[in-house]
Order: sequence, then structure tokens, then C-alpha cells
Amino acid sequence: MASGVFPSCSTATWTITSDGVLTFAGTGTVSESYSGDYQTSTTPWFPYQSSITSAVFTGSVSYTSLGFWFDNCRSLKSVSAPAGFGAVGLDPHDELGASRIWVEMKLLTKLRSIMSVAIPRTHDLASSLAKTLRRFGLEPPATSDPALREAVMEFFNTFVRMALVARDPRTVFIVFDQYRLFAVAMNPGYPSLVLEIAFYFTYYGKLARGMGLEFVAEVAAHDLGKLVRQAWEAEAPNRQKLLERFLLFDADARVPLAGVKKAHAILASYFALVGLPEPARLVRESLAGMPRELLATLRDDLLHVHREKYWEVNERRMNLDYVPEEQRETLRLILDTLDGTPGPAKPRG
Repeated sequence: MASGVFPSCSTATWTITSDGVLTFAGTGTVSESYSGDYQTSTTPWFPYQSSITSAVFTGSVSYTSLGFWFDNCRSLKSVSAPAGFGAVGLDPHDELGASRIWVEMKLLTKLRSIMSVAIPRTHDLASSLAKTLRRFGLEPPATSDPALREAVMEFFNTFVRMALVARDPRTVFIVFDQYRLFAVAMNPGYPSLVLEIAFYFTYYGKLARGMGLEFVAEVAAHDLGKLVRQAWEAEAPNRQKLLERFLLFDADARVPLAGVKKAHAILASYFALVGLPEPARLVRESLAGMPRELLATLRDDLLHVHREKYWEVNERRMNLDYVPEEQRETLRLILDTLDGTPGPAKPRG
């Protein structure tokens, strides 16, 4: 059907057969770096992307990057590779070689390469990769090395970006969860790092909303709210700045997202319940001036949910809108006593 060799390595080949199998074979090192998004790609097999159902790596070829190789292969169902498969990105080595973390960077870059294959259709694999990155980042050799701490953060950001480019909200949902857990575990030991992570939650949330992926923005807000709560519970030194970062989330939006304001309401009711009036006041003020209909919707939606676990099977198994029983009356009082703005006048007749 189609075949070719890689310009960087004439002994490495790719072949697409009529049954939709894309096979990579040969020897040597392939150093091509492709680019693209959810509509286009510079890969040579892009014209056949709708026909590709599986990808098979054979031979003894090493690949410096697999980024964007399969982004547009909508019919792709499986990817297979032999044991010891060599897909190691080399580009970060020069920058981090002085830190003597070459082996760790090889592992991290291999995770990135596999993630590029998992997005947007193999969510179980994406979940495993995100968990692996979190666990790696929490190992003592990683937490004790500033360069590795920063690298783990950067790879989490890269995973989020890759999923957004592919317009894959489920993978973002998965990665955000593991990213938040990583941040919680790093706080209060590394408060500056956690503050930077909080910035990225707001950054990618805003980016997602601009792409029309409002659910992703709402998930980012809920995860950031949980991070703030856990920082106050731990009395972390960055808790006030984390709260300020949370209150900036979507603050410049012309139309507030209901999911973001739900995250605000949940956090405000937590602060009020545990006797922290000042942070409760600050979060409550972020809800003041909201349309009355929106405030009523927030109250009804949040109080309607009684199941802590989500009613479908997903990677988190947690309902974002769940409010603990002891917190529900406090939340209701907060929302009922807010002086919301009236909605648009309804036509008579």
C-alpha cells in the first residue's frame, strides 16, 4: 500500500499493508522529529492515517522521539513493540547532563514517547503512565534532586499539553488527578514547586476553556481547590498564596463556568465548617455578584449529589461535585445568603 525509509537512517523502514498494519523495521537510529495537531501531521504516513489500525515495531531500531507519530490515526487500536524497545528522546540530555540524571531522563522521555501513542484512545495506558510518573517523582532520589523535581513537573505539563492538542479531555482528567496527588505529596516540603504547579493548573485550565473544552477547565478548578484544602489542613507555608492562585482561576472570564464556581462553593463551605473565617470570607466574595439563577443551580446541583463515588466507572471513581454530609448545611447557608444579581427579565404573557 505504501512504504518508505527515514531520511535520518536509510536502514530503517516503514510499511503500510492493505490490512491497515503500519510496520517499522530495520536497524540504526531514527532521529526524525515530527509535528502536528489533531488535524494535520508531518509524518510520511499521514495520507493513510484513516486506514491504519495497528502499529508494529520490529527490528533493532532506536527512535529518539515518537511525538505526534500517531496523533491522527483515528482507527488505530493497538501498538506492539519487542522487549527492550528503544524509543529514547535525546534532546534533554545536553541540558541536564551536568546534573548526572541521564538514566532518569531516558526513563522520563520513554514515558513521553509511549504517552504520545496512548493519546487519545488508550486511556488505560495513559493512566498507567501518569501513575508511573507520579511514583517516579516521589521516590527519594527524585525528590532530593532539584533538577529531577523540575523535570517531573515539566513532563506532567507535557502530558497535559499533548492531551489538549489531541482534544482528549479524558486523558487530561487522568493526568490532572496524578499531577495533583504529586503536588499534595510535595507539599509542604517544596512549597515553591507546588505554587508553580498551581500556576500550571490555572494556565492549562484557561487554555482548555479557550479551546472549548470547558469540562477540562472545571476539572482543573476542582483539583486546584483540593490542593488548597490539603495545604490548609497541613498548615503548609504556601497555603495563603495557593488560595490566592485559586481565586484567580477564571476570574477574568466574562461568563463564569458553573463547575469552577462549584469548586469555590465547596472550598468556602469547608473553611467555614472548620472555623477559618478569613479564607471562607475570601472565597465567598468570589461568589458574590453571581447571577441568582446560577447560585440556585450551584446549590441544587451540589446538594443533589449524595454518592461520593461517581455513578460510572472512571479512573478516579470520585464525584467532583460530592460534598461531605457534615459540610452540606454550611454550603447551603453560604449560597442561600449570597446577594446574587438578578437574571435577565423574562418576557410576559
